Amino acid sequence: MSSSQAGLGDYGATVPESTTESTYNSTRPKLGLESTPTSEPLPETIREARNADWVVFTGRYPYVFDAARLGFGIGHREDSSYQWIPEEVSLPVHFLDNEYLDADLDRFIDRVFEYEPEIAVVGDIYDRASLREHIDAANEIWGSYPDTNIIIVPKCEGILPDIPDQFVLGYPNGSSPIQATDIATYDEWRSVENRIHILGGTPLTTHAEIVNLTQESITGKPPADIGGVDWNGYQRYAEDHGDYASANGGWHRNLRDQYPPKRDLIRYSLLNAKHYWITHGVWPDTDPTDIQTRDELLTADAGESIRLNTTSDARELLLSPPPHTERKAQPIYRTDDTQATIIEPLSPIAALFSNLNWTPDGALSGSTEYTTPRAHHIEPICPGCGNHIFHRETERESSTDTAQVVSYEHQIQDDPRNYDSVPNSGEPALKTDRVFPAIHCYCSDACRTHTEGRSPDLLLDSAHTGAYGWPDGKHICTLRPADERR
Repeated sequence: MSSSQAGLGDYGATVPESTTESTYNSTRPKLGLESTPTSEPLPETIREARNADWVVFTGRYPYVFDAARLGFGIGHREDSSYQWIPEEVSLPVHFLDNEYLDADLDRFIDRVFEYEPEIAVVGDIYDRASLREHIDAANEIWGSYPDTNIIIVPKCEGILPDIPDQFVLGYPNGSSPIQATDIATYDEWRSVENRIHILGGTPLTTHAEIVNLTQESITGKPPADIGGVDWNGYQRYAEDHGDYASANGGWHRNLRDQYPPKRDLIRYSLLNAKHYWITHGVWPDTDPTDIQTRDELLTADAGESIRLNTTSDARELLLSPPPHTERKAQPIYRTDDTQATIIEPLSPIAALFSNLNWTPDGALSGSTEYTTPRAHHIEPICPGCGNHIFHRETERESSTDTAQVVSYEHQIQDDPRNYDSVPNSGEPALKTDRVFPAIHCYCSDACRTHTEGRSPDLLLDSAHTGAYGWPDGKHICTLRPADERR
């Protein structure tokens, strides 16, 4: 039973079993490297060129918190947040991407001032005429945040030499219909003084591009300076296929049918991806001999004693929330339907050390903070009538037989299988001013309807409800009093 569910026992309540059949298998995925790797023998100039300043994961909460604890930079697109973040979670925005389907420089500048990212993808350049306005937008940002790394993404031929070298060049490598080599050759990309950020792509395809941009060239071109890489596909592979990344850069597929907890798969993907980048000299300022082997990591993951000043990999595995519940019950707190098996809050040992902060490796700053969200400590008091739903007195039974737990923290979107960490509908998402409050427990449908319709401000932390009014609630589960005669 998760800690959030166990707390309900104080109120004499039980959570009905989930109707979703679970096939959880105790076999753990393969993580880490079987033995300590050795450094790849490379000339110092190439080694320095490949060593990135940041490795970024752009995904949803709670996966981004796991990524931050492992040392990844984290971020999202301008028209969203990390989604469904409880108020008690404090996560920095290291990387802010633009909404390329609905690009607007003025709006993006506003987003930069709102989130204060360390890396900002100011926009894509499809023609020479638009370069000037992107430079002007960057100068406005630098006027207030001079240390921001601003990325410009060239998407037309002949534009590379005209982009000032204080910009980081975005190198399209993911799902973009225009790829980097469609607009310039490798030699042309290597001819500029700018740092290069590889946008998207699996570890294997990204590493292949890094090699092409940095290996010794018969033309004598110096290696390109790799500033960073980003990708969010670890989430997509886990949620769509049950696959997880291997420490050798490929994918494991042997747990598709027997390992449903997606969070665990994504955690292992992120850890294995980190080890892959370390062994190839891409992860910022890390010696391959410093990383732990598979056996050492599994020891930490099994809950053995571990010092808190040990490497972030073992510490993250020890302090991460459990990915499943022994009862196979529907969790009290969840994000959306695609993440219904995720259990929060932190495991008990993590709660003991909730005051600890983790700062990502490399050039990024900004620590992550996490305490147990209040939403997990649901006191079954109906916000409509104020009654203690499962309060028992010696002379009488509970005032109600069942109660419903309703979440207002989900974000409505047409396509729930969207892995860009944002809704696909860019414009509505940008213009919405919805507020997503916590989870609440109602004694009846009548009380819920009455409360939502009568006073939408009642359950919101902010007095502002916005043009959309009260967000639609999602019924998570039904509670019933425990049968004390058993």
